[in-house]
Amino acid sequence: MKLFLIRHGITDANKKGAYCGVADPILNQEGFLQVFDLKKSDNQIIPDIIYCSDRRRACQTAQILFPGMGMVITSDLCEINFGSWEGMTYQDISKSCSGLYANWMQYPYQYTPPGGEKLSDMEKRVIVFLNNIFKAHPEQKVVCVTHGGPIRVMACYLLKKEFRDFWSVSIDPASISYFQLSGQHIVSHYLNKT
Repeated sequence: MKLFLIRHGITDANKKGAYCGVADPILNQEGFLQVFDLKKSDNQIIPDIIYCSDRRRACQTAQILFPGMGMVITSDLCEINFGSWEGMTYQDISKSCSGLYANWMQYPYQYTPPGGEKLSDMEKRVIVFLNNIFKAHPEQKVVCVTHGGPIRVMACYLLKKEFRDFWSVSIDPASISYFQLSGQHIVSHYLNKT
């Protein structure tokens, strides 16, 4: 399988440094331009199937990159739910929940945002999805248009990195990561290409 992981373009929430998981903002003007630039640079991708998060920013990205192509919309590719931290900036959370936030950043598997999704639960959701598409599309070109968190999880899994290295995988808005999988053999062609 040829697997292309695409992060959506930037939103106003991303721009201001706000946590945006299950919130559903649209791409901003810069985000649209980023995606159009990405389309120009990687227009050789002709997928056999497209999977897309059900968040609008991901759907907009997929529609720009692959106009007129059908896609499978799935909540399995949604970003982690940041609970009461949704829409808050890093600075706001640091002030209001400094101890919990510092612990979550350092030990993301032991701490969870209030009312949010555990990182381990998001990881399980994404890995189950990934294993299902391996089985369903072993010889096809598969595109997943999603978010930074799910791409980090998939990259750690495919690169056989410890999941505690989650934060060390940089995934920029409107970026593509490309992996080729054949049986147990995995090749990372590029990660976080913009």
